[in-house]
Amino acid sequence: NADLNGNNIRYKPVHSIKSNLMFEDNYFNMGINYLYVGKRFSDDENSTAFQLPAYSLVDMFFAVKIPSKYIHTELVVKLNNMANVRYENLRSYAQPLRNYVFSLILTYKSIDQ
Repeated sequence: NADLNGNNIRYKPVHSIKSNLMFEDNYFNMGINYLYVGKRFSDDENSTAFQLPAYSLVDMFFAVKIPSKYIHTELVVKLNNMANVRYENLRSYAQPLRNYVFSLILTYKSIDQ
């Protein structure tokens, strides 16, 4: 459709920024992630009535490493959406608010190593 030339692609943000900062040590690591998603249009005509607003998300994680001879253990705690932002990736599909993730990672080391 020639009338749509120059319009943004549906759901593709006008601007986006993603950054990560991480500190890692032998016994722990921690980090913070930042995501900015600019305004998006949910229709081909780029109507402001169907525009999704911009949003920013900040996630944080902390991990404790417990090394051993055969099994490396890592306990991870993640805090997603720290500011409890209400946002939508797709029109009328709300995304989760602040949430927590707890992980246990076990890595087996062979005797040969």
